[in-house]
Amino acid sequence: MNFSPADRDIRWITAPTNYQTFIDSYWGHTPLKIIRNIPGYYGDLFSEPQLEQALYLASKVTGALEQLIDDESPRRCRDYAAAMEAFRRGKSLRIDSVQRFSRALYVLCRAMEQDLSCPINVNMYLSPGSTRALSRHYDTHDVFVLQIHGRKRWRLFDPPVQLPLESLPVIRGESPRTMRMHRLDHRKQLAEGKDSCVLKDEFVLASGDFLYLPRGHWHEAEAEPGHISCHLTIGPQMFTYTDLVTVAVSRTALHDARLRQSLPPGFATHTNARKVVEKQVAEIMQDLASGVNKNREAALDEIGEIFLRNRRAAITSGILHIFDRESVDDIELESKVRMKEGLICRITESPSEIALNFESTRITLPLAFEPACRFITTSRQFTPGEIPGDINDAERVSLVQRLVVDGLLTRSTNAKAAIPALSATPGVWLPVRLIHTPKGFSIRWLQVGEQSLDEPFLNQSVTRLMAAEPRPAVRTAGLGSLKRVVSQVPPSGFIFHISRCGSTLVSNALRAFTGTIVISEPQPVGELLQQAPGDHAPGDWEQARNEILRSLIAAYGQKLRTSDKALVIKLQSWNILFLDVIQKLWPEVPCLVVIRNPIEVMVSCLRQPSGWMAWQQDPARAGHIFGWKEKSISEMSREQFCARVLGRFLTTAHQAAGLLRVIDYEDLTTANAKKIGGFFALDGQQLDVERLDREMNTYSKDKSGRQLFEDDSEIKQQQASELMRNESKQWADDSYSILRANSTF
Repeated sequence: MNFSPADRDIRWITAPTNYQTFIDSYWGHTPLKIIRNIPGYYGDLFSEPQLEQALYLASKVTGALEQLIDDESPRRCRDYAAAMEAFRRGKSLRIDSVQRFSRALYVLCRAMEQDLSCPINVNMYLSPGSTRALSRHYDTHDVFVLQIHGRKRWRLFDPPVQLPLESLPVIRGESPRTMRMHRLDHRKQLAEGKDSCVLKDEFVLASGDFLYLPRGHWHEAEAEPGHISCHLTIGPQMFTYTDLVTVAVSRTALHDARLRQSLPPGFATHTNARKVVEKQVAEIMQDLASGVNKNREAALDEIGEIFLRNRRAAITSGILHIFDRESVDDIELESKVRMKEGLICRITESPSEIALNFESTRITLPLAFEPACRFITTSRQFTPGEIPGDINDAERVSLVQRLVVDGLLTRSTNAKAAIPALSATPGVWLPVRLIHTPKGFSIRWLQVGEQSLDEPFLNQSVTRLMAAEPRPAVRTAGLGSLKRVVSQVPPSGFIFHISRCGSTLVSNALRAFTGTIVISEPQPVGELLQQAPGDHAPGDWEQARNEILRSLIAAYGQKLRTSDKALVIKLQSWNILFLDVIQKLWPEVPCLVVIRNPIEVMVSCLRQPSGWMAWQQDPARAGHIFGWKEKSISEMSREQFCARVLGRFLTTAHQAAGLLRVIDYEDLTTANAKKIGGFFALDGQQLDVERLDREMNTYSKDKSGRQLFEDDSEIKQQQASELMRNESKQWADDSYSILRANSTF
């Protein structure tokens, strides 16, 4: 696996273990050792000349270079010569925060900080053979060990100390040192656990090997006889829930005078004063939980800001060309770009927009760009054409051009390896983008192999796979590539909806029917249906479009697992306008339409705009999709535009015929989910009942699966304005009432 210096990050450190596997299976609780048998894996990250330079520079900084030996207290090296003499006498040398003296390590720290959202510190340990720098101990932060040179024997012990803290908030009158000595005193745990813990594992790390230790795990290490060992200990200084709650309580105190009151005089010495405290604390604690809960989002943002405050500048600033504006006019869909080296970018989100925050720059974008922003900040190298989300190719290129000009992205000089033909590489390839250029259409394919696609939306699965290691293959090919795909599973059902109405809950629930492939809102289908006839005659275009549509749906019918035997496609909300097209192409396949009271949908779409809400600012596109005149679109209020679009969706549904059923948001129950499975002829004998219950009780768009579902109908009704109610009554309510009365579940 080849990595350029700019590619070095936590994925490089933990390779070949998949990054997501590392986070899910090891992070925070289980050690991981990787014996690579690749002595040069760390290459020039910290070579011998770089080591010697770091030792010399560290000797000039007070406290940066120390000599260590087993149980003795660390001693500061007064200069470089003294350090070399101590090393010759069998002492180990430690450089604290060695990234200060190595650009390559500093770049690595910044890359890891982008992924882990915490400060990263690196210490270097240089030990002569048969010596231990430190006696048996545990660390209060997680540890990544990179064996740079030589061999070192490691011993791991059980049981670990459960999540020891590195610090606590400092109270008035104490210093960090006294806080650690008196309130965060681990000496008792050290005394009790050091000699009673049991050897769990013993092994040797050689040059190029890796070890991950969660905080609290007892360990000791010793350089092998006859080997000089040099290793780097990377320590992420993770924020904890203690930090989050502390900040939330502090924010609550700004608005609750009771928390700002002084403790009564004599509280430390008089019993009566302590009783006053106890009474006041009892009253405060009754309200504190709601105050902390109210401030949790703001507290999380504040911690993020604290983290970034000293990490605003990129390492690569192009200082000799700082006033030269990089040309971006020739950036195209296939141009390779990457995030600027050493830069950390934080994403913040509000109900109406998403923002990229880096250096002193803040770039705000519509919420439709949220998948694009997350992809950009988690990808090493990419092309504009690979950016996911409900945006068009011109917007992808324009976004990249803007981010290059503003200093977040830069052109990549790393050449990609040639991607083999679809048929040359085993595994399933799925279409993830339909690209329209003046020369015609092409398909971007992603090799998913046997990976699951369990995220609420297909583009979320694509984003996850593109961020994985090893990165899956991507290939762009003409429309002819669709014809070479063999469909194995025909569609069993299509799901249509009117936005924010529970359709994602339905598609998630259907995954509980084992053997069912669920493709949720495939981007290429939407990109195809948006196309105007162009130079084609309307009839010719419809025929060409339908042929491509058939081929796309067939491509999604490839088996990801041998047990797959059914395919359900959930389409984007505005795709309901093409319900008749789907029914004509697949007359035997049942269609489900998910609806909801339009007032409740309007509240959601106006607060957090759907992708189609942004089309009001693009009257040409909206006019083509909805059949309205561009001038009338520009004259509509946001409320009227939203109500009219929902009215079009609902009217299209109630005018449809054929094998069609309707379900209302209010009727989305576990029992009805089973009925929908029956309507689509899914195998009820293969139903995972526990998973179905879990999906039906979880917020459908939460990828973590931790947020519980809560019916917010009453809240949305309360939030609706009179203007919204009037527009809904004029444009959407009648069609909704007809569909609601004819709901078949």
